[in-house]
Amino acid sequence: MYKGHIIHVSIGDKTHGNPGVVFFGDIPGTDMDKIAPIVRLRESVEDVIPSVVLLKPRDVKKLTFDAKFYWPLGKQGPICGQGVIMAARAIKEKYRVPDESIITLLPDQKFGPGAAPEKFHLKVSGNQVLSMLDNMYIAPVSKTDPAYAAIASALPNTVTDSIYRTNLGDYMCMFDNVQKLRASTDAFNAAYDKLIAVDKTAFGLLVVSPAEDGKGAEATLSSMGETCITCSNIGLEVGHLMNRFGLLPAIGKDGMQTFDITHPHRVVDSGEMGAKMTIKYNPFKNESRVDLYASVGEDIYIYKDSASVWRQSRILPAKQIQLANTDHILQHSR
Repeated sequence: MYKGHIIHVSIGDKTHGNPGVVFFGDIPGTDMDKIAPIVRLRESVEDVIPSVVLLKPRDVKKLTFDAKFYWPLGKQGPICGQGVIMAARAIKEKYRVPDESIITLLPDQKFGPGAAPEKFHLKVSGNQVLSMLDNMYIAPVSKTDPAYAAIASALPNTVTDSIYRTNLGDYMCMFDNVQKLRASTDAFNAAYDKLIAVDKTAFGLLVVSPAEDGKGAEATLSSMGETCITCSNIGLEVGHLMNRFGLLPAIGKDGMQTFDITHPHRVVDSGEMGAKMTIKYNPFKNESRVDLYASVGEDIYIYKDSASVWRQSRILPAKQIQLANTDHILQHSR
């Protein structure tokens, strides 16, 4: 049997948000290939195939963990913005980590140099998770690269020479005004589909525009056929792109350039996700910070003998709810 933890990620401190599952320990690769796509969380009226994170302690005393990230639908990827937030919150819960502690995640480097940062630092306080990345970089995509053609053909209103690749697995592009960005929202997912066809390691496509008031940005990330804003990647990456184009505000007394990112086309501020993120960018240290929240939901169990996935509520421990049935039988018990 494998036991996981359901973690909800949101911009505000809400009890529910974007759900995912974190597993601890050694799970054989053959089992993980089955676990990731079959874990379905019945949230609201729709089945959600969530992000899944597999954590293995490297040094518990130093709060350092190896991490493997599985994107929705079960494909392993080099990094997942939601996944790093979920992982930090799950570690805090499992190991009773004190507030203000720094957790270090070491993403799997199997995808090669530059596909993912060597490490992530996250500060946890209650449900709040501060994601800090001091080795963030973005690199321009050559016009001869098939990825450039895929993005430019699907989103022709992007600014010339504004297409970049980041070490979080995303591609980024800039629109010079909000109207062009909003007019292109229907094309985001189509552009991502074209991108993933030429680069299988691409996590998402991030599109950015200066806000109408000139004090921040509008941005959205298309990944796995959906658009979203509640993603650590967005917060960590946008400051770097805006810095390239000279669009960041003045440096504050804390040495950071602080600005908000809003969602251009699907305002969900009253819902579970939230629609605005506050970003702090340090141009001297090439550092980005973003605050998100992660709340611990229920435990989830996968049994090898029943081929079923179950969720057990922490509030009502006697109640188990069947989440999904599958033809997959796990080969090993834990």
